[in-house]
Amino acid sequence: MDILQIQNVTMSFGKMNALHEVDCAVAPHELVAVIGPNGAGKTTFFNVITGKYKPTQGQVFFKGERIDGLTRSAIINKGIGRSFQVVNLFPDLTVAANVRIGVLAHQKQTLRLFKNVNKMPEVDQEVRRILNLVHLTPEADLVAATLSHGDQKCLEMGMALTNHPELLLLDEPTAGMGPEETRQAIELIKDIWNKTGVTIVFTEHDLDMVFSISTRVLVLQSGRLIADGSVEEIRRDPKVKEAYLGEEA
Repeated sequence: MDILQIQNVTMSFGKMNALHEVDCAVAPHELVAVIGPNGAGKTTFFNVITGKYKPTQGQVFFKGERIDGLTRSAIINKGIGRSFQVVNLFPDLTVAANVRIGVLAHQKQTLRLFKNVNKMPEVDQEVRRILNLVHLTPEADLVAATLSHGDQKCLEMGMALTNHPELLLLDEPTAGMGPEETRQAIELIKDIWNKTGVTIVFTEHDLDMVFSISTRVLVLQSGRLIADGSVEEIRRDPKVKEAYLGEEA
């Protein structure tokens, strides 16, 4: 059974369709890229899946259960995690404390946030596991605001993993990164995918990154899904080439 199904989804804002009759599905443990020119509807696509927007038309299913119309927190609790284009952290707290907040929330122990960590060994162990997974163990005691942009994006991925998601949505995970940070982010995403078994769907403008990592690619243009296939199929698709005409592709 597909882990995610998008059925005939349209998302309208007034007379504008940000998404128009989008149909697609994602199988468990795929690593799927969602690409398209600026304004194609990629972030709206994520916002519909995660409950920020209720689609004007159509349905969204996660593990066979309809989730469109549920609250964002309810959808997170179903097993969907997300990172954002703009980093969303607690900048004045340490790296470990940021992860700790997510772990405590998942374990429904938020009121115990500042309790002595030695009395919460299971929480401490989970924080260490996630920091190791996102390659931030050496930075555990640093204040989040002092991290490089790339490390902040890694930390946000770690926070998204505290809920043990089965589906992880990454919105432009390499946005604003230089070549070396982008390379490290690619390796991190592959590492998370391989070690956790999580299904990953990500939006991205860097097509070199998309073609180096994806098992499948979805292409949006003006809110419509114009292509869905393997990396090689997408490379050869004339509709995709036309969509990116004038863009760096």
